[in-house]
Amino acid sequence: IGVSLVWGALVNVTPDDGVVDLRLQDNTLHNTGTLRVGIIGAEECTAAGTCTPHPVSHSLYPDAALTLPFQLQPGNSLQLRYRLTRDGYREHVRTIAPTTT
Repeated sequence: IGVSLVWGALVNVTPDDGVVDLRLQDNTLHNTGTLRVGIIGAEECTAAGTCTPHPVSHSLYPDAALTLPFQLQPGNSLQLRYRLTRDGYREHVRTIAPTTT
């Protein structure tokens, strides 16, 4: 029986001019930016400002997509809470309206 142990380090290098660009098309969130987005929560918000929270916890890498675990109703928007590694894991909030293209 042989056992091998390998040690290493994972280094995350973010671009100096990194951009967060999130698009919502139908029920899918697309990361078209250059930074990994650590999603920690999502809320569906009506035009009147009433928001319904949904449990979402996911890392969304550049050029990746995430199908939401709920169906956004017509006319509503998505309020997303996320963290970025480069900001010391500070929480950000962004409201995203669905695109129709």
